Amino acid sequence: MDDNLILWMQDIRREDSEEIGEKVKTIAEICNAGFPVPPGFVITSKAFLGFLEENEIKDILRNLLKEVNKENYAEIAEKVQRMILDAGLAAGLRKEIIESYSNLNVNLDVFKMVNRSTLSMIKSGRELPYVAVRSSLIGEKDYNEKPLTLLNIRGGSNIIKAVQECWASLYSEKALLERLNNNVPQTSVSAAVLIQRQVNSEKSGVIFTTHEQEGIVGMLIEAGFGYGESIVLNQINPDRYLVDKNNLELKGLEVNKQDFMYTRDETMERTKKMNLDVNKASGQVLAAGEIKALARLGNEIEKFYNNPRYVEFALENGKMYIIQAKGYQELKKPHVKKDELQGEEKQDYIEIKVPEQKTELLENSESLFKMFDNDISSIMQPENVQAKIEEKKEQIYNIHSDDKKREDRVSTEIAGVKIELPRTKEGLRIARQILELIEGQL
Repeated sequence: MDDNLILWMQDIRREDSEEIGEKVKTIAEICNAGFPVPPGFVITSKAFLGFLEENEIKDILRNLLKEVNKENYAEIAEKVQRMILDAGLAAGLRKEIIESYSNLNVNLDVFKMVNRSTLSMIKSGRELPYVAVRSSLIGEKDYNEKPLTLLNIRGGSNIIKAVQECWASLYSEKALLERLNNNVPQTSVSAAVLIQRQVNSEKSGVIFTTHEQEGIVGMLIEAGFGYGESIVLNQINPDRYLVDKNNLELKGLEVNKQDFMYTRDETMERTKKMNLDVNKASGQVLAAGEIKALARLGNEIEKFYNNPRYVEFALENGKMYIIQAKGYQELKKPHVKKDELQGEEKQDYIEIKVPEQKTELLENSESLFKMFDNDISSIMQPENVQAKIEEKKEQIYNIHSDDKKREDRVSTEIAGVKIELPRTKEGLRIARQILELIEGQL
């Protein structure tokens, strides 16, 4: 396989820029400069091109995209995205993505030193990591890039689905329309996909490394509880801290009420929106020491680039991580509640995508997922498990919930584990997802 299809962050070089996009390029720069960045790797645009060619849909997509206009863009978007989501990855690429994903749980120094069998032993004793999967646009940039971000993705098959969703997002209705409005050829863009360990942040936000306010030239830090997407997507009104760049002293403070935050649902393995209690909602997000540490980090990043930077950060267990550090011309627009937006402004409001990898379980089914999570390796011994999974999935997909002659339960058995659920749409969906969960652990 072409070694350039997947690149680890620390291995990215200047000559790789055209295959990884500006987002990944910036993150790789700060990673290799020694700043605290979550470990990760990128699936380059070469992999996307190979995926289209192997599935023999490259020319079909290209011809469809050439016909896009104001009347048919929605219809073409649906067709193109469906082709990408329904196609399959080559076995070699699929294997390498899943193997790279599983290596995220191993310390980088250990990863470089040990042999494959030792590495396998280390990984077998650790849980699969949660990751953030983000698209990184490559090509014309005369319009605002709004890359897809998927949070708290876990398991091999879910990673593969997320990668294909990122590729498909390149041809969403909104993306096609924006290119039309900006006279950007629909066939001129491609995408890489960044996969990083998910920082389960307790606090997060952005640093504007240079900002002038009321005659004070300093640094502006915006912060909120939970994941930073609520701030980046302008869904909350964050706390604001104006800091003197020279002595790092706080010169201005604005504490704003935050009604909710995004965080991880450990039971359902997904991102959830959680309401905050009154005290936390109205409390100050950052402590004095955290403000000073973030300001110092902002100064160092600005010095590294020799120009002002918009820095996205996350705090987890007392550690700081940098998620992004891009240039900026002006501050983002002030927060406006969604129900106060009107007309075109309302159409431009972006919701964070919070994928539901599992549906809500029936009361008697919850322990089944816990059993898989605790010791899946002991179940997955037979060499033909993959074939059995595909066979069982096909059987379940062929059961129709509207069959009036059906029994009231659906059951199947895989690798010694019996799955039995109500033969309803919800039950069938859960059964499919259990099998996909087992497949993702292989």
